[in-house]
Amino acid sequence: RYFAFIVDNCDHSAETLDASLSWSGGLFSANDFIFSALWPLPDCVVSRSTDTGSEPVGNFDFVFWSGHQLIAVTLTGTPTHPDRTNEDVRHVIIGFADLNSADDLFTEQRFPPELVNSWRFETVPSSPFRPDGIRPVLEGEL
Repeated sequence: RYFAFIVDNCDHSAETLDASLSWSGGLFSANDFIFSALWPLPDCVVSRSTDTGSEPVGNFDFVFWSGHQLIAVTLTGTPTHPDRTNEDVRHVIIGFADLNSADDLFTEQRFPPELVNSWRFETVPSSPFRPDGIRPVLEGEL
């Protein structure tokens, strides 16, 4: 559902996105923003480095890196319960019933704007081969 959401979201916002890219003379289009979406890393075990070593954060079905916060997703067969979020990790719990419902899973009530509207902070679509990638994070620049 997430990958379909990315395409649908770009299609739904195509008029606005294409207008914002008109300066490019057709070089860029709304569909290019598909590559600006955050990409999930499946089946992750996350820990946090501290001065005293490594501190476990948790096991998650998927995680996304927004550039400043980890978005950790847990799929569960039980009804959803309140999400656990702090400044470093936004933990979203999605019940299997939610996956099968027609309701939109990807709202700003559940996910941060970087995931819901990935182009919000970009003037040019990202490439699938972003020049910086995770390097600034690993080098402590973010």
